[in-house]
Formats: sequence, C-alpha cells, structure tokens
Amino acid sequence: EYRDERAGPAAAAALYEDDLAPALWRLRLFRPGEKEEWEVRLRPEDGEVYDIRHQLAEEAPGDSLSEEEAKAVALDHLRSFGLDPSAFVLKEASAEDLPGRRDHWFVWEAKEGDPRNLDEARFRSRVHVAGGQAADLDRYIKLPEDWLRERREGSWWRTTLEWAPPAAAMAVAVHLLVLLVQHIRSGAMAWRRPFRLGLFAAAVFSLAQVNGLPAFYSGYLTEIPLTLYLIIRLVGFLFSAVLVGLLVAVAAGLCGSLYPEAAERVSRPGLRRQLRDAVPLAALAVAGGLALDRLSGILAAAFPAGAPSPFPEIPNVGSWAPALGGLLGAVMRGLVLPLAAGVLVYYAVRVLRRPPLVALVVLAIGAATAGAGAHRPAEFTYDLAGFALTAALLAAAVYWFFRDNIAAYILTGFLFAAVEDGLGLLEQSAYAAHGWVLLGLGAALLAGLWMLSDGSPPRGEQAGDHPAPSAEDPPDPPQGP
Repeated sequence: EYRDERAGPAAAAALYEDDLAPALWRLRLFRPGEKEEWEVRLRPEDGEVYDIRHQLAEEAPGDSLSEEEAKAVALDHLRSFGLDPSAFVLKEASAEDLPGRRDHWFVWEAKEGDPRNLDEARFRSRVHVAGGQAADLDRYIKLPEDWLRERREGSWWRTTLEWAPPAAAMAVAVHLLVLLVQHIRSGAMAWRRPFRLGLFAAAVFSLAQVNGLPAFYSGYLTEIPLTLYLIIRLVGFLFSAVLVGLLVAVAAGLCGSLYPEAAERVSRPGLRRQLRDAVPLAALAVAGGLALDRLSGILAAAFPAGAPSPFPEIPNVGSWAPALGGLLGAVMRGLVLPLAAGVLVYYAVRVLRRPPLVALVVLAIGAATAGAGAHRPAEFTYDLAGFALTAALLAAAVYWFFRDNIAAYILTGFLFAAVEDGLGLLEQSAYAAHGWVLLGLGAALLAGLWMLSDGSPPRGEQAGDHPAPSAEDPPDPPQGP
C-alpha cells in the first residue's frame, strides 16, 4: 500500500515478481512431540527453493560462534539464495546465549539507490544463525514508523465505523432469533425439508474437509502430543459439521416460514418449472459479474489514489483434488445464496418497507464499511461508490429479473463460485486441468438443466411479471427465495 500510494500499482507489484513471494508451498519435516523441525518453502510457479527454516529447541546443543564467525555463516546463506551481500549494508546485529549454544541475528538493508527501496520503505533481509548453522532467512519491506503509526492509530469516528457493521449484524441476528422462536411456537416451522437440507450441507462440508487432508498437519505445533492434536481436530471437525448443518437447516426453516407460499416452488416439480428462466438468468449473472470485475480493474487503473493495492488472488490448492474442492464450495454457495437473498428481501420489503429508507440503510452500511478501512478521502469515495454500484446492480437484478425464481438463485450461486475457482486454477499451470474440469462441470450443468427444463411456465406469475411495488402500499416479498 505504501508503494502503491507513492509510485502506483506497478511499483507495488514489482517486488513480488522476484524478491518477495505472494504465495509459497510449505513442506514441513518433523517428529511429533519434538520441537525441532525443518520447513522448506518453494515458489509455486517453478518449484525453486525460496528459503529453508530450521527450528531448534532452546536447549538443543550447538556452537557458540563469535559475531564475525556467525556473520560469515549468514553471508554465505544470503549468497546461497541469490542475494548479493554487496548490495546490502548491515543495519542490526544481535545475539542471545542459550543453555547449549549462542544464536545470532543479522539484518541487512538494500543500499541507497536500490530499486527495491522506495522513499523511506527499505528492502531488508534477516538471517538467523542457530549455533553454527543458518536457521532462517526472512525477506521483507521495512516501512516508516510514522506511516505505520498513522495507520494503526484510531479515532473515535473510525472506531465507531468499525463497530457499526458488526453491531448491525448482531441486531439482525437477535431479531432473526426472535422471529425463529415466534415461528416455532406458532407451529409455522416445517422441519422435514430444512432438516434434509442441513444434513446435505453437513455432508458437503465433511467431504470438503476430507478433500483438504493434505494440509491436515499445517497447524500442528510439534511441542504438543500428536494424539492431542488429532483429538482437537476431530472434535473441531464434528462441531463445525454439526454447526454448518444446523445453521443451514434453521435458515431454511425460517425462510420457509417467512415465505409459506413458496413451499411449492422449492419442490422438485416447482424447481423444474423454473429452470427455463433460471438457466439464462444464471448465465447472464455470471457474465455480468465477470464484466463487473473487468470494469473494477479499469476503474482501479483510472483512479489509483482510491483503489485498493493490487495483490494476486491465490486459489486453494492444498487438497487431494482442487477441482473437487471448488465443486463442493460451489454447492455450498448455491445453498447459501437463496437463503441470504430471502432474508435480505424480507428486511427490505417487510421491515424497512419504504424504498428511500432501504436506500438510506444500504448507503449507511456502505459508508461505515468504507470509512472503517479508508485512510484517505479518495479511498473512502472509491470504496463507497463501488459498494453503492454493486448494491444497486444486485437490487435491480433481484427486482426485475430473479424475482421469486429460487432455482435461479441456487444456480447463480453455484456458477459464480465454480467460475471464480475455475479461472483461479487456470492461472496455476500445475492445476490448469482442474480449472478446466471445474469450468466444464459448470457448462455441463447449464446444458443439462436447460434440456431438463420442460419449458412450461411456473405456476402463478412468471419471473419478471410482477408489477412494481408501491411506496405507499408495499406488497409482500416475492414468492421466494
């Protein structure tokens, strides 16, 4: 962000092309219960070793080198990873005597005029020498203390804005909980279909966790017994699976009681009748989302002072099959989107009711979100404008196109996630095949559902045929989602 402010996005991203790495593969070698371990970090694009970290227990024996001897070891370590010591100047040197050895730390900074420096931001390399061997190499940018202090220091208005969205979300959660209790007591909740949906969500979540087993030990701290770690992870997995299933079941049951007339529309025949409209709507929504992403990039280049600093998005590939992980995430998105849309429509039409009030609340949320993270007026303006544009486009899509077509919400959520993850995988050469598989599954699903649709209109009004709600007499929400 510092470099972006002073030299633009290109300068901010330049360091990540060679000297720094936005993402790395981590290979850990350890014995359970022992503090000592090795960690090798590799660049994902070519497998080049970025650095090697050797962690030792404080009581581990080793040499007690003098500062000059340890410095020679550290300089050799810099050279072994392609860093030229002549391009740096030593800034810090420290040592610590441990029970069985002496450890040293050296910090080198790139010399004046080095392109990796910018104004007061300095490129640095830190080497840890444990006993008589190099144990770690860290490359980073040292930012000016004044700039960091300005970023960290809060003010009463920024603190208020940071807490406003969580407070609003908590108020909504309490209100939904009250509604849930009222509907349960009144007998308006039907639990069979929500319970099945919750079981399905828990199963999808569980399968995603199994698919992610290659990264199972990434959070293991070797000083604790492996058995204890396994128990903690197992208990956490079971609790999370139950929680996910419960939340989806409760949300589905609550939406069903808020929209009792939509029961027929979520049946198999009802969903099938909606497919003729849902398939093109979902395809157009995904195409519109991609176009909006492209527009965001153009606007960011046109208004660099307000746009967020560029940073590459890294897909999740720490699994047995990234394509399967993307597919399971897309399924969960397809489950959640209609439920979230149902809650938002309820608050817009039955709680706030007046369109001007809805617009005011949306702008207030956008202003709080933008203000909490902005440090300059340009950042606030850019974030607020982006939030307002996105909210307006979503509202227009729901009001004029999606309406009560529940199948369209489900399919749009699925396709958005599948296309997003698929395109991300295509950018990783080693996982391009997984990206094509995921995108192919999305296209096959569209084609299959289009052929499955019987072409008959949904019962009642077609999507998009409803008259515009009157501000003086707002109607009930659309019959969905």
